[in-house]
Amino acid sequence: MSPAPKTPRKKTAKKAPAKRKTAAPRKKATSRKPVSKGGGRRPPSKRTTAKRKTTRKRAGASGGGRFARFSVVLGGLALLALAGLTFSWPDFGETPQRSAEPAVTESRSVEVAKQEPARQTTPPKAETKAKAPAKPSEEPKAPVEQAAPPPEPAKVQPEKTVEELAVAPPKPVAEPVWKRYAATHKAKPGQPMIAIVLDDLGPNKQRTRNATDLPGPLTLAFLPYAKDLPAQTARARQRGHELLIHMPMEPKDLAGNNPGENALLTSLSDAEIKRRLEWALDRFPAYVGMNNHMGSAFTANRQKMDLVMDRLADRGALFLDSVTNGRTQGAKAARAAGIPSVSRDIFLDHHGDDPGLVLKQLAKVEAVAKKQGYAIAIGHPHDGTVTALELWIPDALARGFALVPVSALVEDPTPPGLRG
Repeated sequence: MSPAPKTPRKKTAKKAPAKRKTAAPRKKATSRKPVSKGGGRRPPSKRTTAKRKTTRKRAGASGGGRFARFSVVLGGLALLALAGLTFSWPDFGETPQRSAEPAVTESRSVEVAKQEPARQTTPPKAETKAKAPAKPSEEPKAPVEQAAPPPEPAKVQPEKTVEELAVAPPKPVAEPVWKRYAATHKAKPGQPMIAIVLDDLGPNKQRTRNATDLPGPLTLAFLPYAKDLPAQTARARQRGHELLIHMPMEPKDLAGNNPGENALLTSLSDAEIKRRLEWALDRFPAYVGMNNHMGSAFTANRQKMDLVMDRLADRGALFLDSVTNGRTQGAKAARAAGIPSVSRDIFLDHHGDDPGLVLKQLAKVEAVAKKQGYAIAIGHPHDGTVTALELWIPDALARGFALVPVSALVEDPTPPGLRG
């Protein structure tokens, strides 16, 4: 028997030996070519290895990533430069000028940004990092001042009619100094008033203090060339006394009697007399007026006395005429200038400062006060005069006399009559 014919086996295609996978060379994303769908080797862009996926993601990212890294590095350099500038710049209390290095870096970054406008895809975090926070040593910027609101239009006041102007009260006038600095007193209507004036105060401080310590109110006249007048006159005011400027004026016997520094002389020009008056009026404050020291020659000259009264009128001061000359023009010049004035009645110590003699003169003062309602006596701070006044003042008050300052006795030109 012949052997059965062998069934021919189907020829199967031999599998090609597996090729070892090798890493394909990296190619730039821009140089890859599309691969056809049919057969062939699997394109590198579809490999499944995780490492290759990461590589392709980084490689396939847009150019913005590189620009972002470049911006971060550039911002870090700018921060370092700014920090070095801040800690090395001396603190002079003012904001220092910026150095040239950050300005160059900023200009370069602006040039790069202009050259690559399409790649400006910097994420917000990178921009935040690029801005350097304010250092503690830097001064904070001053807040921006808000514009002030426009001023409101002024309200237009309606004009007053003629009838309203006719009944409107007059504007208040500044009070003259003879009223503003007048000392207070306790005189009652009908009570005889006596004003005691003590001259030549200031040069001898101890005698001035003794006179200031007397009970008052007295009227104390200070020589303008004395020292420490503001302090001495302030103490007198605290004790309740009234102040006068005791102005030196020319006596008849100028060679034998020196009136003192900056005295008013008839031989002086009008300009020099005004200058000396201004000097005396500015030596101390809070006086009510002026009286003359000596001045038997000067007070008899009407033209010169008019100059004095005009200046006292500007200050609102009064004038007490010491009456050292029977032909004095003081009262007439004062009335012509419209200022209040009064004249001396009795000298207390003209013939000596013995306390007994002074007390006799004070008795004459009482008689004048009873006759005309008031009297003005002038003395000096001699020891005997002060001693006599210490005895007489409390006794006179107990017998019904009122001790008043000179300002209470002058005639006011505006409403005539006695004050007090």
